[in-house]
Amino acid sequence: MVARFVPYVEHLERLARRDPRTAVDDLAPHLDGEAGRRLRDVVAIDELRTLGAFFTGEDLARRLFEFVPQDRRRFIDPACGCGDLLLAASARLDVDTSLETTLVRWNRRLIGRDLVPEFVRAARARLVLAALHRGARSTTRRRNPARLLTNIEIGDGRTLNPGAADAVLLNPPYGRVVAPAGCTWTSGLTTEASLFVDGVLDRCRPGAHLAAVLPEVLRAGARYDRFRMAVEERLSVQTVIPVGVFDALTDVDVFLLTG
Repeated sequence: MVARFVPYVEHLERLARRDPRTAVDDLAPHLDGEAGRRLRDVVAIDELRTLGAFFTGEDLARRLFEFVPQDRRRFIDPACGCGDLLLAASARLDVDTSLETTLVRWNRRLIGRDLVPEFVRAARARLVLAALHRGARSTTRRRNPARLLTNIEIGDGRTLNPGAADAVLLNPPYGRVVAPAGCTWTSGLTTEASLFVDGVLDRCRPGAHLAAVLPEVLRAGARYDRFRMAVEERLSVQTVIPVGVFDALTDVDVFLLTG
């Protein structure tokens, strides 16, 4: 189904290799909600729900980052999609005049995973565009600078070890899946978002910061009482803010969780 999204991904990659004389303002829409809009133009909403492909968008990502401490400098997104949360994180990182130097430095501080190869390609390309938009310029004429972002990879974020990351960013899939054997707080069908949060909390080092956009059912649903208790045993909760409907098409209420 995502094959129909490939022409837009290829367009992003061409922009990432663009002539530096191209107007910087031409890049701006692709750093906001354009990726999500393009995906919805070519993939039916039911297919997107099955895939769990609903992107955070610039406004919601910026709002979430208001609660991420300023001293955090190494970010992991285990369900990065097209990179909205990583883009927000990159705004905290310095930009060198050299595009290549900037991307090498960012690669040490931005880590992402997604199961959809096209989304990973888009996330890498959009980060290149973010660096260009902030004034970096190619100094080597590298054919594909996005390949310098090797820490944004295809993979299952549920197995990603946050390691030394001091901030974990999360807007996980919201689909329904069967809870694994050994899950202590539920059985049977549950929202995949709850399993992402549970896994992240198990693997984070002490002192790491979590900033997540999650379905409202995890905050208020009676079925998730034990999930909330399991979260509070491992997370010093700082912020729980309902924000209403994710967007007009998704029809899912969400909230922000940080701690």
